[in-house]
Amino acid sequence: MHKTDFTLAELPGALRRVFLMWQASDRGDGVRLRDIDLAELTSDLDVIVLTEIHRDAVTGAVDFEPVFLGKSVRDRIAQPMIGQRLSTLPGKGPGSGIWAAYEALAMGQGPLLARLPYDGPAAGITETVEVLLPLRPDEGAGRAPLYALAGVRYLGAEDARVAEPATVGAASRRVS
Repeated sequence: MHKTDFTLAELPGALRRVFLMWQASDRGDGVRLRDIDLAELTSDLDVIVLTEIHRDAVTGAVDFEPVFLGKSVRDRIAQPMIGQRLSTLPGKGPGSGIWAAYEALAMGQGPLLARLPYDGPAAGITETVEVLLPLRPDEGAGRAPLYALAGVRYLGAEDARVAEPATVGAASRRVS
């Protein structure tokens, strides 16, 4: 499941920092890949996923190719994903929750908060909370790809029971 209407309070610590860095990089016309200061994200790089969004120029069909996976993500996936398109990976292609979230982002719905069931080798993890953030192509780049920046947090059964915090005060500001 994914949604575009969420609060900062729904973002766990590292995901909140990634979102706020992304938001601060917006100069009024969307965030571009070159605007992201990875040095600012040094302490959160292990939760980051950078995905290239491929569009077929004729059909408009989309596919998604992870180009960077942080250590926390790499350690918890069942198969190598760098350089692989999601459409070719079992359980990640059309019809999957992750595909639906990336597809919504590619169609202009974003940023997104996704809660997805975990299907991987790490014991005790039941789901992920992911914030997906669109990155626009650089100006003047004729066929520049679009990218998505995501932060991923893995939750166990005990985390899932408290992962939807109540919204209180300034932290409950709606994101849209």
